[in-house]
Amino acid sequence: MLFVDNDKTHDAKPVRELLTKYADRSQLEWLSPYSPELNPQVDIWQPMRKQVINNHYFEEIDALLEAIAIFPRNLESDPDKVLHLIK
Repeated sequence: MLFVDNDKTHDAKPVRELLTKYADRSQLEWLSPYSPELNPQVDIWQPMRKQVINNHYFEEIDALLEAIAIFPRNLESDPDKVLHLIK
């Protein structure tokens, strides 16, 4: 079971096709329309976007992907920061 918010990408045609293909092994459970308390990863992604992506220019996609990959690695070493972000 995969819990998803109501972002329109979660109901896109490719997603529906994939879920149909693997219907015997997958199921989406929709969260309430606005329920950030049920979707704590949003509290992680917002600071990541602010610190890593906003107002930064990446000449190459690999540099962007590396910058994005570093953010959760830094959080892994600081569980208190994670708890602070999701509270």
